[in-house]
Amino acid sequence: MRHLLVILFFATLLASIKFPEYSVSQLNDAEFVKAEILKYQAVRDKLQTDIANAPPIVQVTMREDIKKTDWLLEALRYVEGHGLKLDDPGLGKLSFFQKVPVGSTILLPKPQVHMAARISTSRAAASAGPTPGGATPATSTEQTSDQSAVQPDIPAGISHGEQIDLKDYLVKGQITVFDFYSRYCGPCRQISPLLDQLDRARTDLTVVKVDINRPDVNGIDWQSPVAREFELQSVPHFKVYAPDGTLQAEGPSGYGVVSLLLEQAGIGTKR
Repeated sequence: MRHLLVILFFATLLASIKFPEYSVSQLNDAEFVKAEILKYQAVRDKLQTDIANAPPIVQVTMREDIKKTDWLLEALRYVEGHGLKLDDPGLGKLSFFQKVPVGSTILLPKPQVHMAARISTSRAAASAGPTPGGATPATSTEQTSDQSAVQPDIPAGISHGEQIDLKDYLVKGQITVFDFYSRYCGPCRQISPLLDQLDRARTDLTVVKVDINRPDVNGIDWQSPVAREFELQSVPHFKVYAPDGTLQAEGPSGYGVVSLLLEQAGIGTKR
């Protein structure tokens, strides 16, 4: 029994290994990247050597750690060979960068996750009309500090809940960032001014804001035609297209590319 507890303890330690988070400046440092490759190759070699003699219960976590280390090494070697280029669609396809987006120093708010209890399709709240202060009342499930019905200063976007064809809004020869947002989403309101700055700072980039809310729906409109069209599960949600019109990144990898764009522009970084 004591031997089993010791095995479980070490299995827990192995399972607690987490991916490192890299900033843009670190991945642009060739010597740093090379050192990281050597370090994690040694980690992988040690895991591969030890797994043969490990008890079955430990082998499970070791295999998982080997897989994660392979993802990390694949990403580091890709950066070593190709550099960190925003117009490189291969960057967002790497498993490591999908799990841990580049640019951890960016002050990006966390997306508002879609939960069934937060779906708002109530017509009663919509028909209640504006409050005395001018704001539209939220449903009971949406009344949180981040999702009050105070109208934020967000520029008018496209869609307003209706289905759209993103190809109609691509800007030829430029990076196009589609920001799916709701005025009832606190994180969306936080990142909106950063995206406005990015749009102004980059002449080779255009930000297009996609309002997922229908005008008569209070709260984040997860059931709107555009939200269903793109199967949105969280906002803000980003789709990033390269200058040639090909989809470069979306979802978690899109979030990472936006982080990278902001960091390179010096917008929203920690002081």
